[in-house]
Amino acid sequence: IAAHPADGEAHRLLARALSEQKKPSTEIRQALEKAEALQPGDADGRRDLAGMLDRQAQEAISADNPDKAIPLWKRCLALKFKPRQTEKQLAEAYRRQGEQRAAAGKPAEAEKSFREAVALLPDNPVPRLDLARLLMDGDRLVEAQRELKELTDAHPNFEAGLVAYAHLLRRMGDVRGATKQVERVLEYAPGNPEALALQKDLANTVPIRQAAEPAAAFDEPDPDTLQELTRLESTGDPAAQQAFLERYLAMHPEAAWAKLRQAMLYERMGKSEDALALLETYLAGSPEDFRARFLHARCLLSTGRTAEALSALKALETDNRANHQVQDEIGLAYAKLGKFNEARAAWKRIIAANPTFAPSLFNLAQLAMEQGMADEARDWFDQALRQDPSNPKYRYFAGLNLKQAGMEPEARAVWESGKAYLTPSDPYAARIAAALGKPLPQPAAAVPLTQPPAVESPAPVTPVTAAQPTSVGGVVVQPVAPAAADMADPGYQTALEAARAGRYAEAIKGFQEVLERYPAGFNARMNLGNVFMATNRPGEAAAQYLHAIRLEKNNPNALRALSRAYDELGLRGHAAGLVARADGKENAGGATTTRSNPRAFEPVTTALLANGLPEEALSIINAGVTENPDSPELIVLQGDVLTALRQDAQAETVYQRALALDAQNPTPMIRLGNLYAGRRQTDAAIAQYQAALKSPLIDPDAMFTIADQFTRLGRRTEATEVLSRLKGMNLSEAQLAKLHERTGTRAPAPAE
Repeated sequence: IAAHPADGEAHRLLARALSEQKKPSTEIRQALEKAEALQPGDADGRRDLAGMLDRQAQEAISADNPDKAIPLWKRCLALKFKPRQTEKQLAEAYRRQGEQRAAAGKPAEAEKSFREAVALLPDNPVPRLDLARLLMDGDRLVEAQRELKELTDAHPNFEAGLVAYAHLLRRMGDVRGATKQVERVLEYAPGNPEALALQKDLANTVPIRQAAEPAAAFDEPDPDTLQELTRLESTGDPAAQQAFLERYLAMHPEAAWAKLRQAMLYERMGKSEDALALLETYLAGSPEDFRARFLHARCLLSTGRTAEALSALKALETDNRANHQVQDEIGLAYAKLGKFNEARAAWKRIIAANPTFAPSLFNLAQLAMEQGMADEARDWFDQALRQDPSNPKYRYFAGLNLKQAGMEPEARAVWESGKAYLTPSDPYAARIAAALGKPLPQPAAAVPLTQPPAVESPAPVTPVTAAQPTSVGGVVVQPVAPAAADMADPGYQTALEAARAGRYAEAIKGFQEVLERYPAGFNARMNLGNVFMATNRPGEAAAQYLHAIRLEKNNPNALRALSRAYDELGLRGHAAGLVARADGKENAGGATTTRSNPRAFEPVTTALLANGLPEEALSIINAGVTENPDSPELIVLQGDVLTALRQDAQAETVYQRALALDAQNPTPMIRLGNLYAGRRQTDAAIAQYQAALKSPLIDPDAMFTIADQFTRLGRRTEATEVLSRLKGMNLSEAQLAKLHERTGTRAPAPAE
């Protein structure tokens, strides 16, 4: 090694020798890390390193130190070391970490552990069950129900999940639902003791309200009323909600829940005085209701009675009812009283406990903006928007801060990127539209899907009814519009016949050629998407269906086809919202409450980018990052989409965030280098590339990318060094071809 320091095999053999001599594990690991860095493609080296990391993780977990074990097993997973065993061990380590944090009185940290495990191990049911139990312990029953529903749908035979779901439903008063879950368990596990005990308990449970309980405090809307209210809320029409609640209260004046619901509506509509009147009546009968007390304090704050509001919020704090929302409002009260240091301290305490709490991030941004600290405000605004990208208020002030700082193009970019979230009922959406000089779009379905700008296209056409549909791999392939220009192209019929005959490659090429001649060809788009679906390429299919929706915004065939593609990918919330929209339920709710498969976001985002749909890709990847905030891979992809949209400043922030999550990940370093190179910040770009080359996780393909970038930047010496390093690595045939192409050498002839 002294003579040949770049010999990876020598470092690996040194590690084995040290192991035989029972040397400290740190020395052995150091040698293995060096070997892996020098020969990342060497299978033996990767196996030895992963085995070493696994042993260290085992030692850590035996010492009850999951904080140390988790990053070690994550490396093992990245190195593809015994994936099934490693995933099981990693799930157990996250469980222990979450339990330790919960026992230490840190429920937010425990929740972060469990959510990270769910995102990292989507096919393992245990982390989601751990998360649901934590939510139940915190009385967050609706959130727990959502997690358990997803868990039992994905793992219908997971006994512990079904039993936990039954307990939750029992606790929520749904005796029938709990009984159904218990019966599911006992069908295939008749001896499950917990299910048998719960079955006995449910048999003796009568779902009626106790007479001693005051009805006004406990009444709830019946399912039909609740469903109608939910539908009205999803439409974003407060006037319709107000009319419904007023009619209901006229018929049921004793319904306290409706008074509270109406007070909440008034507060959202800015009618704080009306809300206060209702809340005072409600609190007379239910003085300890936390929701009402908190809303009462908010209304006092918005009507200028700041000292009273602060007193009410402090009372909640005294009663140990001060969650992050209460603390955030305390900060607002301090700010309105001119106590800016106290306000800033209150919001920073929240962020220290929960860095993703968007309201406090936004309030810190506004405070910095009002105090003339534009750069600090920009950072806080960026963080708030990453957590809540669909909030028009956050987006409006983020753009306004940039505009006031003389960065008008960046301000317009922030506003433009939020067009999908603008609705006529939101005052800040109206401000953004006015700033852009564009009319507000019509209300869109409650789906995190960017609505494309209007595209001039032929008048709506009627689907073909005379022709019989033909199934291609389970997908119907047929003309959609009888009079469209693309159908008149001879190539269209040829491609259609090829699709029906199962000659998919020919069909794809044919439809693509038609679209080169007729880019607005709705039928060719739809059928190209259908062929992609038939060939198990739902990401490519989704891109074609989105192009079709750009042409025919509300075409139910296109909406349902896109829904099928999303469902196949695992984007469940997006799929559900599109079905509702296709059925004429323009603003049906529920899409954003359904978590998607974390592995679904990468293929569809990549396909949308490749097909010239960056705005739609941004909507998809934003949802992915919101659901999986600790995934460096998805965050890097979000940066790639922002780069495609030429939002370089935001992309840089996103790449930095990915790097903060995984400091050894070379991908965000390379992306940052590319950004700096594009700005002609050559030294900064070179620094990022050099840092990436030092990462133990870098692979040959990434090294080729860096070598090419060095060449483009005129750094031929550095490029040659990278290529020389590649010569000593185990390369695939394709990588060898790249190396010979770049070094000007001839590849060896294949053996006869």
